[in-house]
Amino acid sequence: MRNFTIGIITLLMSFAMNAQVTSDFEGFGLEAGDRINNDTSGEGFISGLVSLPNNYTPSYDSWDGWAISATTDTSTPGFLNQYSSIVGSGFDGSTTYAVAFKFEAPNNFSLFNGGEEATGVVEGMYVSNSTYAFFSMLEGDQFAKKFGGETGEDPDFLSIVFRGIVDGEVTTDSIEFFLADFRSETASEDFILDEWSWVDLSSFGEVEGISYTMRSSDVGAFGINTPVYFCVDNIVVNLNPLNTSVENLVDLKVYPTLAVDIITVELQSVEPATLELVSLIGMPIKEIEFNGGKVDVNLNQIPNGYYLLRIQQGNAIGTKKFIKL
Repeated sequence: MRNFTIGIITLLMSFAMNAQVTSDFEGFGLEAGDRINNDTSGEGFISGLVSLPNNYTPSYDSWDGWAISATTDTSTPGFLNQYSSIVGSGFDGSTTYAVAFKFEAPNNFSLFNGGEEATGVVEGMYVSNSTYAFFSMLEGDQFAKKFGGETGEDPDFLSIVFRGIVDGEVTTDSIEFFLADFRSETASEDFILDEWSWVDLSSFGEVEGISYTMRSSDVGAFGINTPVYFCVDNIVVNLNPLNTSVENLVDLKVYPTLAVDIITVELQSVEPATLELVSLIGMPIKEIEFNGGKVDVNLNQIPNGYYLLRIQQGNAIGTKKFIKL
């Protein structure tokens, strides 16, 4: 138990100092074969420090933006298998990952901190092809061509062009990542991505989010013919330290940071305040109104894990992280 506690303390200190969070999408409670394409909250899917927008049309059960998936089908071609990664799992064998689809460009994800907008450095993420797109490029289908053509010599490609978002605007700097590339004069270098591959986005520096568009060699009257899907896992973000520490509530105290049954919030000022307890994937758990001073938060019914406390008193806001053991 002692070694476990020391490990947790070390992890918490590292988390606080570096504010590096990995969005791994494992907090949605999906089992293998499940998927979510409908964001009922209207706020997008939130994991770690990342918010993924979702647009859903109930009358057609259709969506675009982002979905969350734990589907595992790596062999069935076609649109009915639009939620699977060609790898058959998330990165490193994990259960859950995100699926991106946007027929009309661009698509994006934004950064947040306990429900507030934030800025930070997106270090990168793992990307794979969807099974749907993979087989469309490998074999062709009723809408899209087989990459390389019948001779294998057509210079086909499918890529993602990433750009940062700063002050609400998409930057001109870009990073292009290829999901498939048949442009080489050496046939053995042609490929359609069939694994999780790291995309380094850190050169964008501090951003509010990431925007992307897709490019393909197979373009028709209505745009790209190739299915404009790909899968994402483990988005790593270093949040701006100013957004992860208390800026206005300088008298805020939260203890212990390793909590079992009770965590205490203490404010010097005695005036109405609101406390919100949320998970690191943004799910609200508990809200408490109190009149400043000291308040105890009961954690008995809360699963073990990382959490955020967001406290607002007047116009002042502060956040603290803790671990429920």
